[in-house]
Amino acid sequence: MGKALLFDTESAWSEVVTDLNGRLGLPSGATASYASTPKTVANESSEDFGKYVLSIKEIGTWKCDQFFEPDELVEWNPAWFDLE
Repeated sequence: MGKALLFDTESAWSEVVTDLNGRLGLPSGATASYASTPKTVANESSEDFGKYVLSIKEIGTWKCDQFFEPDELVEWNPAWFDLE
C-alpha cells in the first residue's frame, strides 16, 4: 500500500504534518491539511501498538516521500488496523 512514518507521540506526528503542509504549499490555518486526524496502531498484537501512523504518498499531487530519508520510512502494514 505504500510507505508510512511511525511516531511515539501525537505532538511528533503533528510537527511532521505541519512541516509537510508548508512543504506542499498548503496555507497555514487552512481547513485543508496533508493529514487532519492522527491514527494510532489499533492491533494490540502489533509491536507498533499505540504508535501514531502517517501515510506517506509516493506518487500524485501529495507526493512527499522525497522529504524523508529512506530508512525513516516503513512499509504500510494493513495489520496495524486488523482487530481480528
